[in-house]
Amino acid sequence: MPASALPTSGTLARRALTRWRLGHRRGGSSHRYFWYRIAAFALIHALIAVVPLSGLLRFDFWRGNHLWLGQPASFLETLRRFLIPFGLANVAIVLVVRWSGRYLCGWVCPVNFMNRWGDWLRGFLGAKDARLGPRGHAMAAATALLFASVFLLWFVDPAVYWEGTPPAVARATAAWLGLAALSYAQIAWLSWRTCRSLCPSGVYFSVLGSRTRTGIERSPGGSPCADCGLCVTTCPMDLDPRDLLGQARAPRGIYFETQDNSSLCIRCGDCVEACERFFTPRGLPPTLRLGVLRGSGGALPAPAPGAASMPAARP
Repeated sequence: MPASALPTSGTLARRALTRWRLGHRRGGSSHRYFWYRIAAFALIHALIAVVPLSGLLRFDFWRGNHLWLGQPASFLETLRRFLIPFGLANVAIVLVVRWSGRYLCGWVCPVNFMNRWGDWLRGFLGAKDARLGPRGHAMAAATALLFASVFLLWFVDPAVYWEGTPPAVARATAAWLGLAALSYAQIAWLSWRTCRSLCPSGVYFSVLGSRTRTGIERSPGGSPCADCGLCVTTCPMDLDPRDLLGQARAPRGIYFETQDNSSLCIRCGDCVEACERFFTPRGLPPTLRLGVLRGSGGALPAPAPGAASMPAARP
């Protein structure tokens, strides 16, 4: 894999610091997308925890007490019944991604939430160079243990810790710590590298959503681009939101080199948030918007002829 396929720690630091500055200006407040993500995070992870805890579905590799809709079943029977709703969900995902693009990556995927938690730790708890620091690493480790606990519920009955034999407890603990180590690596080190270069699901979704009817575009009633560069700096995928029909700026790991920025965009809205935070204090409409495309199918229509550019500025 080319070295340029993976972003440097400096790229992550610039993104974290830029988002910190945008979100902590005097008199500033949390952007609406922040609250949307909090709601999505709470709903998704509540569902992930409730399904095995309620007995709707669990593959119990401790004592074979597999559950389907609250009833004990063999492993193969549980798997067979699970495959039907799983297949239907994947058909729905294909249809949604084909029409709308990679919103699942930007708003639903648990890895996305891990990455944003890492961003928060770097920007809000780190030093000026946006490194985690001891407190940040401790919080990343604690969060990783929590993530691992939630996902382990799908495969091991928690009763193993008070009813299981010492070897069973040891195996469950090893699995828990292994999942926690992977989660910690994602939060503290891999971060958006996974989404940019390494995720097979991301490649699959990017091919499905190569031409969609939603995404980022230049708002028809928006201000001319001020060329402040904030949208580029804050983009977690290291794209230029002003040129979404252009080619990616660097090789993308396991992604295909012929893909354009629009298919790589995860529709997270970070560039729109940055654009709004630049223009709104100046009493002007933002250049970028996220939603159903209003242009002729192009992800980024050209600005109106003769539109004057604003001088570049930084927050």
